[in-house]
Parts: sequence; C-alpha cells; structure tokens
Amino acid sequence: MGEAGLERVCVCAITLALLEGLARMLASVFAQRCEGIELCVAVVENDGSGAMREVVAEAARRAGFDGGRVAFGTEGRRGIPFARNAALRLAEERFSPGVFAFIDDDETAEADWLSRSVAALREFDADVAQGRAEPAFVDGEPAGWVVRGGFFRLPRYAHGAELRVAFTNNVAFRRRVLEALRPMFDESLGMTGADDSEAFMRAWRSGFRIVWADDAVTHEWTPASRARARWVWQRGYRVGNSMALLAWKFDGWRGRARGLGIGVYRIGKGSFFLPILGPWRKELGVLYVRHVCYGAGAVMGAFGRAYGEYRKVHGR
Repeated sequence: MGEAGLERVCVCAITLALLEGLARMLASVFAQRCEGIELCVAVVENDGSGAMREVVAEAARRAGFDGGRVAFGTEGRRGIPFARNAALRLAEERFSPGVFAFIDDDETAEADWLSRSVAALREFDADVAQGRAEPAFVDGEPAGWVVRGGFFRLPRYAHGAELRVAFTNNVAFRRRVLEALRPMFDESLGMTGADDSEAFMRAWRSGFRIVWADDAVTHEWTPASRARARWVWQRGYRVGNSMALLAWKFDGWRGRARGLGIGVYRIGKGSFFLPILGPWRKELGVLYVRHVCYGAGAVMGAFGRAYGEYRKVHGR
C-alpha cells in the first residue's frame, strides 16, 4: 500500500523514438483522476540513448506531477520484451507497487482509466484487468474502406467477462502475477511481438483470473503509415504467426497441428472469397487478402519461423 492507505499503482510504458506519441500519452496519464490510488510512472526507452528523458520530465512539469513519483530508464538491448521487463524492474526498485499497469506510447488514457482498472480488480476479485482500446487516427479520418472494414477495432466483451489472455496496450495486474511469472516477458521473442499475450496466457494457465474491464478505456492513435492495406496484411501475417508459435509452445505437437490446420483453413477461405467478393468493395478485398496472410503466417509459425514485425518503428 502507498501513503495513507492508498493503493500504490505504477503505470509502466516503453518507448522508441516516438516523441509526440510519448508526450501525448504521458499527459493523459499524469491527468488521471486517482481516487484511492497513489500513482507512480516508470518509462523505459529501448535504445539506450536516454533521448526521451527530458520529454518525460517536461510532461511531468507541465502537468504539475510530483517528479519523485516518475522514474526513467533505458534498455540497450533492442526488443519489446527486454524493455517491458526493464520497466517492471524499474517500477519495483523505485516504487514497490501493489498493482502494475501498462499502456502503449501510441495511446492516450481517459481520465478515469486507471481508477476503473483497479476497481475491476477489486470488484471481480481478479488478478488481471484488461481494458478497452478504441481506435483513433493521428492524421484525421482515414479512408472509407479502413472504417467500414473495422481493421483497427479490437474485440469487446461484457464487463467482468473472464478471459484467457491479456495485452499490454491497456492492462492492470497485481504484484503476485509478476512474482509468479518472473521473468514476466519472454525475451526469446525479441522483435516478433506477442510476448504480452504469451505472458498472460502463462498467467491464466497458472490459475490467475483475467477479466475484461469495459469502462477502463484508452485510445490507440494510428499514424498514416499504418492506415494502409499493406500494414493490415503485415499485421494479419504477424498475428497468425504468433498464434501458431504460441500454440506450439504451450501445447506441443498438438498445438503445432492446430496452428497448421488454422493456417491452411484461412488461406483456403481467403483464396476462395477474394475473386468472388474482393473486386466489389475494397474492404472485402483487403479482408480476404488478410485471411491469406494470417494463414501464411500461421503455417510458417507451425514450422517454427518467427516474423520480426517490430524491427520497424511507425509514427516517429
């Protein structure tokens, strides 16, 4: 617990060359309405340079946030799981919180995001609360096919619904989850992504309870470089690839066979419907090509081939 019986919560974030996004995200975090919460913030830059240190300090000064409750660190090993583990270590060493939260540096949080996340942990006696991330676009409304296809809209569930996985774009979890999983994020995944889904799948398999916090809302800001068909297809490939790799990791040969079967099915589905429906509406064409890409990624994952999506930084 924090001061005067407050629940001490540390918001963790990692960043790499995303100056405007980081400043925007921090402003929303420092502006949180934290009823019953002592808020701390830990930011780790994933190139070892420390170039973002002043961005963090300036955001805290502008918000009038206590600089003693802000920690900045660097992680020279390039890769998301390295940086996420470094952020957790920094948070533990500086603040020893009872609850950790993660938000991405391309997101902003609604003013009651953190209090709603912690409330969900309490209300449902949960170990992990996964919040809702709504799409937003840096350069204004995207092309019509992007909106109609819903390519950036994530799944949504009933408040309090139990899940088997969670993601660091909007999550809060109790300290005991970290203590059970050390190291929390699998550093062998490097640039492939999915280290967060792998971590929370392990948490669920270890008996920890994950719930959906529908009223804990963040907004994910997509740059123009991602609001394109090519990126949608690349993301489809990566998601399929990660699904198959994790199925293999957790369920062995049975999981590998399942990933391969899903991949073949998605390739077949996309290939069948693409020439029939694709020419009529662009969003359908993009959708069915994404099916093929997802399937191809799953097939490659079933054979142990990982795709390093995060070697490129969008929205610098």
